[in-house]
Amino acid sequence: MERMSFVKAGQTTEQLDSIQKGESCLQLDLNGQKTKDENNKRSDRNRSQDTGDDQLRLLKIEKENITSEIKLLQEKYEQLQKSLQNLEQDSERKQKDHEQQRKDLRSHITTLTSTNSVLQGEVDMKNRQIETLEKETKTLKKEKNNLTSDLDKHDEENKGLTRNFETLHREKTNLMSDLKKHETEKERLTMRVKAIEGENETLQDDLERLQTESRRELNSLSCNIEELKHKICEKVEEIQHMNEEINELRKPAKTDIVLGVRYGNSIGKTMIEMVTKELSKRLELMIDMTKFSLAVNLFHKGSDTPQGPLVLVCLGISSVGTNIQDTLVGIEVGSDVTVLVLHHTNKENLSSLTPTSLRVTGKEFRKLGAIVDMAFSSESGLYECDLNTAAIAKMAAVLTKF
Repeated sequence: MERMSFVKAGQTTEQLDSIQKGESCLQLDLNGQKTKDENNKRSDRNRSQDTGDDQLRLLKIEKENITSEIKLLQEKYEQLQKSLQNLEQDSERKQKDHEQQRKDLRSHITTLTSTNSVLQGEVDMKNRQIETLEKETKTLKKEKNNLTSDLDKHDEENKGLTRNFETLHREKTNLMSDLKKHETEKERLTMRVKAIEGENETLQDDLERLQTESRRELNSLSCNIEELKHKICEKVEEIQHMNEEINELRKPAKTDIVLGVRYGNSIGKTMIEMVTKELSKRLELMIDMTKFSLAVNLFHKGSDTPQGPLVLVCLGISSVGTNIQDTLVGIEVGSDVTVLVLHHTNKENLSSLTPTSLRVTGKEFRKLGAIVDMAFSSESGLYECDLNTAAIAKMAAVLTKF
């Protein structure tokens, strides 16, 4: 806008110069005409005065013509003066507009500078958020490493508890052996009691005391063993739970596949539900379900077109090309669209079945991801055959691609 104002101001200056030059030319013309008239008059006076009344008349006519031309030139001069005034006013007005535009541009530049500062602040804030997220990610990785280290420690503790259990088992065996020795000693003392009756009561008390202590020690050892077993079971359960959590963390996230199945008026609702159910089962067997999750949605021809991979189902009859074109109405054909042609035929006739991809022509069919054929019967549904297996494999390849 500022550049345009400068151009217009230059044009106005040129027009003013042109008008001033025109005025100078008019003034020169007027002076020249007056000089010419005076010269003519002198020459007329120097000539013979015998020309008479005719020459006088001609001079008067010529004088009137010259007077009229002078009036016309003066009028033209006044018009040029008015044009000059108008152009000067227009120049002043444009100069004011130019100043206003410069002020507006300065204001706009100030606004843009302020907006740029705000945007720069937002960018800095986003960078700080990214740094915070990176720190949190590092923290989570450290926690994961700590959990792995704790798991190793629990494994070592488990091994230590196992060794303690074996040690306690050996101690129990030794105590059982000691008990047997005590019983042997009891028998020996009993025989000695028969020989030494005076020491019988004392020895009997000693024997009962020893038996009581042995039983108490055995009961204490049994309780300790049960307690150790219970602790070992708890530790094993904790380790198993932690292993399950680690395995869940190590598993890759599944990719969701939403398959749209669209059918026309030529296929009944019962048939399409049967085909969709068996199609889902066979695709799940063909696709690695540890990496993908499959969902199948039905859409009638007249309903909205779904987003994502799409299977168009139609019957394999003589006018299959027309059927496919009718099913494709309202759909943007691309490599994520597969046409499934169902053939109601006996299993013995599958070898003579001509692939539909060889029967149909047209540029719209070349844009499709695939045209596959499957055979079925009303009684058994989709056959278990090479034709159907190949079709399922081709559809699985198209699905996992997207």
